[in-house]
Amino acid sequence: MLSSKEDIFKPIIESNQGLHLTIYLERQNDVNATKDEIRFILNAIKISLVKDMTADELQNFIQPIENILKDKDIIEQMTGNIGIFRNKSFFRVVNIPRPLNKIYQLANSFHVKPILSWLQIDKEFIILGFEQNAVHIYSASQYSLKLIDKVYLSKDSENKSILDIISFRRRLIKNIKAKQFYVDLNEKLEFLNKSLNAKIFLAGPASETEFFLKSTNEKNIVRQPISNVFNKFRITEIYLNAKKVHEQMIKKNLKQNLSEFTSEKNKNLLQKSLYHISKSVIHGKVKKLLVAENVNIYGRINRTTGEIDLHPFDLDNEDDCIIDDLAQIVLSQGGEVLILNDKEIDKKRPILAIIEH
Repeated sequence: MLSSKEDIFKPIIESNQGLHLTIYLERQNDVNATKDEIRFILNAIKISLVKDMTADELQNFIQPIENILKDKDIIEQMTGNIGIFRNKSFFRVVNIPRPLNKIYQLANSFHVKPILSWLQIDKEFIILGFEQNAVHIYSASQYSLKLIDKVYLSKDSENKSILDIISFRRRLIKNIKAKQFYVDLNEKLEFLNKSLNAKIFLAGPASETEFFLKSTNEKNIVRQPISNVFNKFRITEIYLNAKKVHEQMIKKNLKQNLSEFTSEKNKNLLQKSLYHISKSVIHGKVKKLLVAENVNIYGRINRTTGEIDLHPFDLDNEDDCIIDDLAQIVLSQGGEVLILNDKEIDKKRPILAIIEH
């Protein structure tokens, strides 16, 4: 079974007990410069925590991050920007392949808006590449492509040349094994895509893709093949075409979601006040939340009443970005959160909510 990035980052998004350290920074070309930046942040963290922890507790807390600085390869191998997440029992370093603003924060939960923004645009998808003797299954996203499986028409197909193998169409008509092949392929797709719920793109001759479409009940298949030819030498071209179409689908879906915030039918369900939204979130009434990625409003939320205490800046280790906290709570309640960048949202209204009927 394939795991979505949402599943992978779930422990980060849902964690809200105890002290949490979040670091986002740009991965510079000079690895040593990146390490120096991490050292600078660690020194600031030590100053912030020296009154709250014993020397041993503080050293145990920051030790995993210091180990990164000693390692020769971790930062060197990262191709994107960097996210570091640390609490008492959890530590993770994440390669984030998109632009982000530098930030480090101590709070009662991780700062997750940059992660949510990335997950919003970088959904996984699957490519099925049909040849005469096999189907190649690729897992892909906006930044990655990986061959995860290859399903052969029969056990001996792997060792035969294409010239030795009759077409899928004739095998389907004349050989019960070919029919079983499609059953097996559909079962494999159902298993792989169970938690991912990804779009599936097809590439290959019409004779193969058309028969597969007739044999499947998979709802996420893009029925128009991305290419009528497939082989391993053309997979990069096929991937780039599929990625472009998939990106357009994501943008269209996002646009539809955003239209709900300006829809006349939702006029009476729209909340614009941070104070009102906070109370609605705490009482589980928010269906969709729209937040600005790079606008941070610091303070604390009363998790019982929804009352908020605003601060002019991040005062201490219990302060957090209230917008970020509200987004996490909505997600934990099964609601939907949309993240917009500075160009897409009015900074005077960095948070909007649609409440339940």
